[in-house]
Amino acid sequence: MRLLHTADWHAGRTLGRRNLDEGLHKALQQLVDYAATEKVDAVLLAGDVFEHTRPTPQSQELVYETLLRLWHERIPVCLIAGNHDSVGHWQALGPLFKLADVHISSVLSTRSICTLKTRSGPLHLATLPWPSERLLAPLALSGNQEDQLKMSWADRVRQLVQVLCQQLPGDGPRVLLGHLMINGSLPSSSQRALTIADTYAVASEIFPNFLNYVALGHVHKPQVVSAPVKSQYAGSLRSLDFGEAGQARGFCRVEVGVGRATEVEFVEIPAAQPLHEIRLARQALDSLPQLAALPGFYKVVVEVDTPEAGLADRVRQLLPDALIVQAQLRARAQDSECSSPEKLLDPLLTFRDFHQSSYGTDPDAELEQLFGELLEEVAHEAP
Repeated sequence: MRLLHTADWHAGRTLGRRNLDEGLHKALQQLVDYAATEKVDAVLLAGDVFEHTRPTPQSQELVYETLLRLWHERIPVCLIAGNHDSVGHWQALGPLFKLADVHISSVLSTRSICTLKTRSGPLHLATLPWPSERLLAPLALSGNQEDQLKMSWADRVRQLVQVLCQQLPGDGPRVLLGHLMINGSLPSSSQRALTIADTYAVASEIFPNFLNYVALGHVHKPQVVSAPVKSQYAGSLRSLDFGEAGQARGFCRVEVGVGRATEVEFVEIPAAQPLHEIRLARQALDSLPQLAALPGFYKVVVEVDTPEAGLADRVRQLLPDALIVQAQLRARAQDSECSSPEKLLDPLLTFRDFHQSSYGTDPDAELEQLFGELLEEVAHEAP
């Protein structure tokens, strides 16, 4: 049986106020074309389909058209909600999408078992959407209620995984589809710090060894997980910020079968909207168009000696595809005596000292005038 494992589409993602769905659209086209050409039996989508819990109509249209294209190719889909997704949104769509052979799991349950009828036989799935504390706490797992309240979040996730997997029939491949942070996984810079912290991480040893595969979502960097059973993060379909520039992105092709070893191949997708970062000195700014010869979006870091008004506008005039522009000061002067009483009593002296200690120069006359006007506004508004 041949599966396509994907995750973390993040439809509706923006970067520097620029929507990235054009690149996602092309990536999804490649995904569906590959699934049809390779006669994939099923597609597993491991959460974070959308970037926001209230997705825009445009991002919804993009996702739903992709799911319907897979239905036209007679490829069933199992989809779970991630921490970026709205549980209620997917729950409401579940009955409708089931008509298109798209099986949605967004609510945590001890009965979240799904069997897909594929061209190669039944595929049995234990589905584990993002197990937030709020959704996990009410579940009745083994043991009495008082014991459950004393259990850690990770222990409750472990129990839920065991309960789910034990219900899987053995007459077809058995797979766990989960949106989880596994201890030791390498996250990307685009991920929310809290959701990748140890607080919301579990050990890979929780996966039963009788499973054929564990299809994971949540970590954007594709990687193999060290576990008792073949386990992998598919990663996001495209780079989501400049910290991920140049990293491989795509999906997993998985070959599974009862009584046979699982084989996983990562299929890389060429980036439709590549991300690049350029660092240059202020004196070399006019050479920016030559440095940015590659197609895609750019982050430009300009090294300056002093702050410069209008620098970002100047960069974007030279390079319209610069989504993020940052000025980086080369050096700072040593801290001065800005805490002396006479300077603390005079806001302008304090401001001059701060500017000198931060940027190595005195503020110019225009900046001092603006500071004085702000002081007057504050004094006028004071009771």
